[in-house]
Amino acid sequence: MRIAGPRGGGGPGPRGGGRQKGITINVSAQNLTNRSNFSGFSGVMTSQYFMQATSVSNPRQVDVSIRFSF
Repeated sequence: MRIAGPRGGGGPGPRGGGRQKGITINVSAQNLTNRSNFSGFSGVMTSQYFMQATSVSNPRQVDVSIRFSF
């Protein structure tokens, strides 16, 4: 999700300097449903863990960032 847009006066002139002012908000989510990602399957046929996952990786992660431009 990205929300961005100019805020304030950024037009040419002695105070604006020709730059736009604004705020950008970014939200990034991985594994949003928090589903288990099984990994580390054993391939040794004589092992009691043959064809079974031995670990789980990457839990839910959400990153939020805010950027101010002036």
